[in-house]
Amino acid sequence: MAVAQEMITKTNANDKGCISYALYRDTQDPLHFTMLEEWENEEAIQGHMQASHFAELIPVMDGFASRPGELTTYVKAVG
Repeated sequence: MAVAQEMITKTNANDKGCISYALYRDTQDPLHFTMLEEWENEEAIQGHMQASHFAELIPVMDGFASRPGELTTYVKAVG
């Protein structure tokens, strides 16, 4: 949790184009987490993925995972 908090803090403070970046815990499985992110555009996402804190912390976070992470992207459909 400390590593995830560091990622969240650094991302929200430093990554241009970050609208929202937070970690959520599954209510049915307390060991299942999802990072929900909202970005201004694809360029902002790419900047985040190239940030030094991303390169440093993602491998650490992956070390705690019981399976590989999944990346799913969405665009607003209505509203």
